Amino acid sequence: HDVNATTGEDGATALHQVADSTDMNDDSQGAHEERQLAVVHCLLDAGANVDAERADKATPLMLASQRGRLSIVECLLSAGASPNALADVTQHFLSGCGHKSLVALAEEMLQDTVGPTIAVQARQQDPDGQQELQDEPGDVRQATAAGAAYIHGHLSCLVALFIAGADLNAGGKMSAMAMALHDKKTFSNDHSVMIAGAEEEHDHTISDERRSCIEFIEVAQQGSELISEVKVLISAGDTDAASALIQSDPEWKWKCTVLKEIGVLEEIEAHEKQKAEFQADKM
Repeated sequence: HDVNATTGEDGATALHQVADSTDMNDDSQGAHEERQLAVVHCLLDAGANVDAERADKATPLMLASQRGRLSIVECLLSAGASPNALADVTQHFLSGCGHKSLVALAEEMLQDTVGPTIAVQARQQDPDGQQELQDEPGDVRQATAAGAAYIHGHLSCLVALFIAGADLNAGGKMSAMAMALHDKKTFSNDHSVMIAGAEEEHDHTISDERRSCIEFIEVAQQGSELISEVKVLISAGDTDAASALIQSDPEWKWKCTVLKEIGVLEEIEAHEKQKAEFQADKM
């Protein structure tokens, strides 16, 4: 049996199907994910392509990130899955996110695209196939697993992807970074917005899960830039300057921990301890 065989029009492999599984309820979610993880291990051991693409270019990692399956996301990343693979933004990508403003944004973008995604949209508008669809070359809006994790509010998956090297800017307007900026600009706790095409206002406050995603993305962006500069100074042997720079941020220890930069944290702490001991000896 070919473990990478595809089924259906979407071109999904067995690994896609497991990563995208939704056959569970809240009470059985943990047990179900544990069983699904065991199946993922079996498929990978049997030679399943960890970066297999469906017809919409979605990989198993993107689907697991969309569903919030952290253990499966970590397993796929450990097996070498690319955290920056791009897939077309389709209704499947948006389904169940409960984020009407971002859905409206995505659908507005999709109306301006050409190619397979527009062909799918046209088929939905013309189910009887009365009009001949012409796929034209052009830009199909795309997103990564990080974008999928963000739009569905799965912070743990977003963190795991970032640590594995995910580019939070990949995917243009549907990147995790762009959507976080969109959220932060659009919403506040008591702010209601008018969705394009809607006849009434809806209250769309940011959920705690998505707010946590926004906070992490801000930490990832600011912390990564700071730590990169600090590493350059440490490499140049100027630990005093590195220590002064990083401690200019009152949240530096937390950022190092969140971004798994324990080496930098230990280096600065050891340096400060040596300085304190030296000052104590002089007194």
